[in-house]
Amino acid sequence: MVWGLAPDSHAPHPILCTDKVLTPWLPGSLPTIQYERMHTVLKRVSDDPNGRTLLHAYATWATLRDKRPDIIWREGQRHANATTTPAGAGGGIGWQVDLDFLAQATLAQALKELADRYKDITQVQFQDPYACLGMNHTLHTIDPQQERSWNDWLTAGPDGEPRQARQRAIERMRACLIEMRCYGGLDHARFLDLLLTLSKARERTPCMHMCLDLAYLELDSIPPIPPQVDAVNLSGNVLDNWNNLPGWLRSLDLRGHRGSWPRDVALPAELVELDLSGSDLTTAPPAFLDRLRPLRHLSMLSLRDTNIRVLPGMTNTVRSLDIRDNHFRAIPANLPSGLEFLHASGNPLQALPADMHGLPADLRCMYLQSASTQGLEVPEGLRRNTRLYIDLVPTTGAGITPLETTLRDLLGVFLNCADGCFPADARRYQEAAARWDTLCRELVDDPDRGVEVFAFRAFLKGLAQAPAYLKHEKFRQGVQAWIIDLANRRGLLDTTLGACLEATESCGDRVVFAFNRLMIHRLNCDIEDGLLDGDIARVIDIARQVYSMGVLDDVAARLLYEIRRDSIEAVVHRAGRPGSLNADIIGAPEVLNEIRELEHRIDTRTHHDFVLDELELRLALLCLVSDPDALDLWALAPERASVVSSQIDGQRVRPLAVAEVRRRGALEFPAFLAADYAPWSSLLKRRAADEYARAEADLHESVAATTFDAEVDAAAQAVTQGLDDSNVRDDARKDAGVMVTRRLRLQALLPVTLRFLNEVAVNGGPIELPFGCRLSAEPASEPDTTPDGLAPAQAGWQRA
Repeated sequence: MVWGLAPDSHAPHPILCTDKVLTPWLPGSLPTIQYERMHTVLKRVSDDPNGRTLLHAYATWATLRDKRPDIIWREGQRHANATTTPAGAGGGIGWQVDLDFLAQATLAQALKELADRYKDITQVQFQDPYACLGMNHTLHTIDPQQERSWNDWLTAGPDGEPRQARQRAIERMRACLIEMRCYGGLDHARFLDLLLTLSKARERTPCMHMCLDLAYLELDSIPPIPPQVDAVNLSGNVLDNWNNLPGWLRSLDLRGHRGSWPRDVALPAELVELDLSGSDLTTAPPAFLDRLRPLRHLSMLSLRDTNIRVLPGMTNTVRSLDIRDNHFRAIPANLPSGLEFLHASGNPLQALPADMHGLPADLRCMYLQSASTQGLEVPEGLRRNTRLYIDLVPTTGAGITPLETTLRDLLGVFLNCADGCFPADARRYQEAAARWDTLCRELVDDPDRGVEVFAFRAFLKGLAQAPAYLKHEKFRQGVQAWIIDLANRRGLLDTTLGACLEATESCGDRVVFAFNRLMIHRLNCDIEDGLLDGDIARVIDIARQVYSMGVLDDVAARLLYEIRRDSIEAVVHRAGRPGSLNADIIGAPEVLNEIRELEHRIDTRTHHDFVLDELELRLALLCLVSDPDALDLWALAPERASVVSSQIDGQRVRPLAVAEVRRRGALEFPAFLAADYAPWSSLLKRRAADEYARAEADLHESVAATTFDAEVDAAAQAVTQGLDDSNVRDDARKDAGVMVTRRLRLQALLPVTLRFLNEVAVNGGPIELPFGCRLSAEPASEPDTTPDGLAPAQAGWQRA
């Protein structure tokens, strides 16, 4: 049974993927449901430009080493903290990837996991995995036509230094193309930067392009750029011939340009980033500056230190504009309407606009801080806009910046003592408020934390307006306790500031969803920091909630699968007959394989289509089962708006989801606690240090024992008996290796957990595990039926 689905012997064979970037992950021997789910997860990653770069690098490495990933498909177990507990590791037969975790993770978390695994298996951060390749290897071959175009360009140049500069450029491009083949389209240095960026798991990571570095080569002409390159750095050259400027470039760097500007050559229409900083634009013909306006994809434009006094016209798609160190006396009136970030420090600004009238409506940050802007005052009309962050040196005599003022005001709302508050609580709130006064000043004065502090303020503002906070006193008390905890624990505060960056991109329920994640993180930190070593019952209850939310993620994934499948069948039905898809409605039969692409369902209130929001559905499911009479998820915010907007069938789903969590918990919770819940392991290392150390030593000895391979072979043979397909046998052996390793881990660590729990007394009696689990090494037997009278594997998952 996979992904909670009953096996289907009548399922058709999977439609095999032809994308070479994904095929190393998709063995054709997989059952159809596994194949399609895996393809859906990988398709989501490959749809992201950075994700596709990473998968492309995986494919190259796998082809060169003739290795495939070991895909882990569990039947219930789940990593509670997959970001801190590795879901895979390098191995002699390939690498291990936990698709359960990748399917449940956000895109940023999935990319982080894959980036970390790539570093594990290749050690690319310490060495070049391709350094041993011979010069005749296929990765070192260059297209003969490209070589001819380079040679023609070289011989067309004048003798002497210009031709030598062209020769250096050709050598650099040749080396760059070889590295691009190895690292998914990036050179070695930029690929390492990508891995580092993805490892931070930040949301909305900007796309990293391959930038061909031809800077400061004294080139007088643009060389023939290979078609694989979409970003070029031509800074510091003396270009006079622009005829080879490619029309497909997405990023162009012309910092410090010292040659002539083109009159008849258009800028690439696909440009997303353009850097002209340090170049004298007063010598540029008007026709060149006019070419900024048609660039409909331009998002980032730098005109820093270009001697301009008037902002040239440009497309409204520009989100980030840098006009630092120029001669502007006022904020330009013709800023792009889509602008979000404006860098204007170093200009002799006389005053700021009185209000947002005339400024872009989406403007979020204005960076103005410099000696030339010191003393400027922020008008009240701008100060009232809480969405706008203005980085500016405060006026002489003003002790507090607007950001610090609003941040303190918001924290004061959360720490306000209600009427009838106990004196001890009042003192606690006052002490926390005093600490926050100091923290606010430190955070605002830290130049590296400006955006994080601004995001934290926006998150607090959204939280104060959330229905859960306004309606529920218990939730308000939880928020107050969290604010006080942040004031006392600087490490927790630092982690929270980074997490709030994601929350500022959302609103309403999504702010509450982010707060729920922060609460779980806080509770896990409480355990890891030893704050709950004396309250084992609370630790177990926290672990119960973490486990329950993991199972609910599986349930939500199954519900989403049902909705998409039913949506496809509804479209087929509307087309007239099964198997005949109307091209106007859906596009092509490939949708049956690209199941994630169809995101619509029918609004039961209006009978119109609406876009399916995965996060909204997950929120709705959590809300349905969080009550004390269901799963008692007290760490979660009691927000109900998503239940209505998601149109989830609460009457049907609620009892089935609760039954599924309890059924699986009775079978799996002790193993989850012992093997998968990292905070519990950290507690045992303190409370049962000697026994835990012996168990870990026994585990390492068991894995290293000569009988390990024999056990793996025996387990694989039991699955493949009678089958001659070598690929199936290889896959079975990999799965068996994971299974045997986990069994050995449980054999070593589960007894430590159970003995510790048997020795712990709560209120004079033994501790009780949730879900009816027993304090023994024998798992509870699986119930024969559910309340609906169906087999457990079928309950709730049979379609009407």
